[in-house]
Amino acid sequence: MMRKALLLAVAALSAASLAACEIRVGPDEGRSPRELDVDTPLGDLTVRGDAVPSDVGVAVYPGARPLEDGHETERANVYLSSPFVDLRVAALKYLSDDQPDAIAEFYRKELSAYGPVTLCRGDLDFDRDAAPRCKSGRGGRGQLQVGVGSKGNFRLASVKPRGTGSEFAVVYVRASNDR
Repeated sequence: MMRKALLLAVAALSAASLAACEIRVGPDEGRSPRELDVDTPLGDLTVRGDAVPSDVGVAVYPGARPLEDGHETERANVYLSSPFVDLRVAALKYLSDDQPDAIAEFYRKELSAYGPVTLCRGDLDFDRDAAPRCKSGRGGRGQLQVGVGSKGNFRLASVKPRGTGSEFAVVYVRASNDR
């Protein structure tokens, strides 16, 4: 009986939360099509397609071009705010005629302004409070990742071969549960 009452309470709370939910998607009210706002009693989500290099805190690799999907560049600012956690992610994707090693070295130097840098052939692991480490057994077909920071607050450049050049992303993640 207690379990049934708990399930009913959760269902009622969920229904009330959805009823109080507001979703706004561009291009309404002067917003671009790459904008989304979701407001609920449990938290808010905002997504914008307006990220710039300063949002990540690093310069753009010289000669790099924004990666485009159709007519829109691959970039985003994401904000999640709730009573449990605040999360911010800024990400931008680029193309370059240069090889992955040259781009990874550029970002190794750029990211060193934030602390000790880890360079991996494959994926980085930020799942702990110390500096990132290379994941074992995850060599991603020529992919290089360069990162600095720790779980909940890090910057990353991920570079992979594309044609005769490279495709790469620069990302900043900050999560806080100081509530």
